[in-house]
Amino acid sequence: MEIWKQQQVPPCFYVKILNMAKETTMHVVIPLDLKREFKSACVLEGVNMSQIVCELVQDWLEKRKTTPIVENQPSKD
Repeated sequence: MEIWKQQQVPPCFYVKILNMAKETTMHVVIPLDLKREFKSACVLEGVNMSQIVCELVQDWLEKRKTTPIVENQPSKD
C-alpha cells in the first residue's frame, strides 16, 4: 500500500510535499447541479474539492500514458 493511502493523504498532495510543487488555480465550467452534488459529497467525505479534482486529473493523465491515443478519423460510411 502506498504511503499516501496509509495516511489518508491524496497522492497529489503527497507528491506536492515531496516536490514542493507550485500551485495554480483553474477555472472550470460545470453544471450547477453537478457542482452542488460534488461539493456535498466532498463535505460528507471530509475532503477538499481541490484535492479530489487534483486526484482525478492525475488519474486521467496516468490512464493516458497506458492507453493508446486514437485520433479522430473520418468514418468510411
